[in-house]
Amino acid sequence: MIFKDELVSLLLVGFVVLSVVPLASGGPAVNSPQQSVASTDVQADSPEPSDEIYVRENGSAVLVYGTDGDTTGASEPDTDVEYGADISTNLFYFLASEPVEGETDVTGQASVLLTEANISGDGQFYFDRPDSLSSLSFEAAGQRTTENAASNLSLEMTLDDEARASGDELESVSTSGNVTVTGSRFTADSTFDAQIAPLAMGIEPGDASIVLTEDDGDYTVAVERNTTLSAYERDEYSTRERARETVESEFGGVASSFNGSADVTIDRYEFSEADNESAELDIAYTVEYTGVETELTETLAEELVESESVEMDRPRAEELTNRMRELSIERIAASYDADTESVSADVAVDVRNYDDIVVPAAEIANATDSEELDPETQSALDGVQTRLQAGQAAELRRHISWSAEISESSPGEATVAASADYTTENWDDYVAELDSRGIDMYNVSATASAATTEDDRVDVAGSLTVDNDVFTELTSQLVDTSAADGTEQSFLTSLLQADPERGKVNVSAEGERITMEVGAQFRNITVLRNALAEDGSVPAGVTSVVGREGTTYVTVEDAVAADATESDVRSLAYVDEETAVYMPGEWDREFPSMDTERAASFLGADLPANNTTATGTATGSSGPGFGATAALLALAGVTLLLTRRS
Repeated sequence: MIFKDELVSLLLVGFVVLSVVPLASGGPAVNSPQQSVASTDVQADSPEPSDEIYVRENGSAVLVYGTDGDTTGASEPDTDVEYGADISTNLFYFLASEPVEGETDVTGQASVLLTEANISGDGQFYFDRPDSLSSLSFEAAGQRTTENAASNLSLEMTLDDEARASGDELESVSTSGNVTVTGSRFTADSTFDAQIAPLAMGIEPGDASIVLTEDDGDYTVAVERNTTLSAYERDEYSTRERARETVESEFGGVASSFNGSADVTIDRYEFSEADNESAELDIAYTVEYTGVETELTETLAEELVESESVEMDRPRAEELTNRMRELSIERIAASYDADTESVSADVAVDVRNYDDIVVPAAEIANATDSEELDPETQSALDGVQTRLQAGQAAELRRHISWSAEISESSPGEATVAASADYTTENWDDYVAELDSRGIDMYNVSATASAATTEDDRVDVAGSLTVDNDVFTELTSQLVDTSAADGTEQSFLTSLLQADPERGKVNVSAEGERITMEVGAQFRNITVLRNALAEDGSVPAGVTSVVGREGTTYVTVEDAVAADATESDVRSLAYVDEETAVYMPGEWDREFPSMDTERAASFLGADLPANNTTATGTATGSSGPGFGATAALLALAGVTLLLTRRS
């Protein structure tokens, strides 16, 4: 249903990527938002030389990138971008606003706030109602707590004739069903009905059914079929004996593959030829399989023992495959009935002891060479047996039901109505069983809605709250991902050691413009700064990075000694013969600083008592970036572009 750990993981990874954008913008390789994200694979050995360097009397310096104006073409003329990273306040901030291509009517905003306690997000957008949509009402809500887990949705929608996916032939289509899952049993049933106009083409009258049952390892398939045969099929069923041979050829191959047997019995047979070389067939037959299950499990055990990629001895392989025999197929049935005006179909499933397949399958997967499984898959497999055991101990029941219908409400209009519900029983006991096995369960709630309004607009809204230590989750997700990709983990380790406190992303649309605002605060960002300096991504001693009007300003503490000469300055790794060097007394200008008050206010964070800040606005394009992290600024620009186009 709607409670997916992957959703949380995506939010967390997105936070990390966006939180490092401002710091990434202050370094050696000059990258524009149009550069490929693949540039993140390039590691810098030393910072890129700056365009200008301004040296202060105490030996600190301000590096300036992008003064030649080349970067002004990196983004659209009306795009506003500013960014900053301030070491003293441990703050990151990024703001971008750009015009929307083409005509748009979207307005609204959405934001996500991540803290050490939870994730919370909400948003609401409006846009003009499409001509094909007459009315819309959609609502969905769900929650997962330590006491209960449930969700539901409902949809009512009216479309004009051009938007009908069903076509003119269908007067109505409906489906409904139920699924119930316990720790060892799976049951499901569903129906489908379609009312077809009399002039519909391509629907041949007939009906058929198939039922599969099991009795202690022996399987029985019962088939009934009443249909019109083509000229090709007619000869295959022209006599009772030919019909039996045809059925044996269709079903016998499975049995012979596993040294089993398949006995076919024709229970009913009626055959009549028609004038157009076709024929009418009404037949019922039974196929009984014996010996297949035993041979199948023995073959699987042998393959597990002999496999080079699975580490499993014969006793364990035989124990697991023997357990698979406990799976019991009570009944699997399907049928359909079609005439010139309607089609209906039904499916029913009742399987017991399915855990005797799932648990051995998980153990076999765990025994597979770990190099062939990514960490996320491995972790999921590790928890399968634990969760099944917890569900069985708690007698947990999960139930899903649904119904949907498309019908012609009036000439030229189609109505769509749908609903679905997810409920549980004994959920609190299940949570307690998980807790006793070392698995934590955290609260999640979510809502979503969409509706047409009186002024011919569509209102779309949603919210999400996850009560959990998201940064602990972040640690495991990022470390596992980096290990799977074989990438360097030093940056991620440093990022996590910087002790993130909170992060926030906000996207807003105002018709002609879209704006993205990102902020993050850490407890000790110096750790990350030092790590980037060690691999040459940024100069050592960076205290702030500020981007304004296509220019990036990087302040470096103790860049040189207080009595340094110009020759000393030019020996720095981020200064070359083309860098304009301004020594103390040779320059008189002000440099922009990060608006830490605005960043802190955006995040809802506190500033140090002795904090000082300079404010200001900026227009123009984004500035240069540093090495591997530089492309993250480009990634933010791409994200903004994708958001706009969506």
